[in-house]
Amino acid sequence: PADYILIQIGAGLNKSAAQAKNWGRIWQASAEGRKVTEQLHNNELMPLDATQFSFSSDYSTSTLTQIRHTLVRLARTYWRTPSYNATRLIFQIVMGLLLGLACRNLGHSQVEMRLRVAVLYFISVTGVVATLNAIPPMINERAVFYRERAAGAYGSFAYWISTIAVEMPFIAVGSLLFSVVIYWLVGFQTSAFGFFLLMFFTYQTYAVVYGQLVAVFSPTAFIAQTVAPALTSILSLFNGFLITRSTIPSYMIWIYYVNPYTYFMQGIVANEMDGLVFTCTPEDSPCFTTGDQCLSFYDWSASEKWRNWGILLLFTGVLRFFTYLGIAYKVQLVR
Repeated sequence: PADYILIQIGAGLNKSAAQAKNWGRIWQASAEGRKVTEQLHNNELMPLDATQFSFSSDYSTSTLTQIRHTLVRLARTYWRTPSYNATRLIFQIVMGLLLGLACRNLGHSQVEMRLRVAVLYFISVTGVVATLNAIPPMINERAVFYRERAAGAYGSFAYWISTIAVEMPFIAVGSLLFSVVIYWLVGFQTSAFGFFLLMFFTYQTYAVVYGQLVAVFSPTAFIAQTVAPALTSILSLFNGFLITRSTIPSYMIWIYYVNPYTYFMQGIVANEMDGLVFTCTPEDSPCFTTGDQCLSFYDWSASEKWRNWGILLLFTGVLRFFTYLGIAYKVQLVR
């Protein structure tokens, strides 16, 4: 029957140009077509006793239900991607061993005092790796998210919550492994371990959030993995260690203050140096006998470590907010 109808209307395989007709336009131009169109405009085809449907939401389930199902789906995806999660956990252990064994059991000489600060600076390298690792999963899930959101399965908010919630267990485990491995190998203060772990966990969370933000606004993974480390390198240069605050040119000092790496470095260095006493030899110049003197050289203060943690947390929240805007309103479709 279908073939017969196609042939009769001139749409069959044996049709000619003369037989071809636009039946849609013929219908619209007919008296019956104009009558139906007029009835539709006047709502005359709606039964008088019909009840108009209305919905309080575009989705059939609550936001909590959407978050739960989205989180379960992403958790399964992450669990089935050992190349991502196992690799970053192994990296944390290996990096901790390398830094810890290279600077094992630091004492209280002037050289070892500088090594303590240097090791803490190199800890920030782990954040760069976390940022780069967070980009591919976000971009690989993009097409699935667009399709399921368009189908009404869940909204942007549920997906936004789930993308960071699914990362938290891996960030926590990785932070703990790295901290335990490096902390006592280097010989940092045992009493300062709790704040170090909190600061490092917050920093790793920031690094992942930063990677997801760049991924959301980048059309391809290649562009995202080019932009992210470039910005990180600039921020690491102006965090107060390689170039102290007093020596940064006045027209570039703003980079120091709007820099999350500044507050991470201040926090962990102040946490470690507070209360330490160092020895000097006649050859040492300059000579710092206390941790507070070392902090003063970098224009830092031990009393500001909790403030630094709060500012780093604030940076993480701000970046997370912009990630939501990108998820909700930015569409990247590269074919």
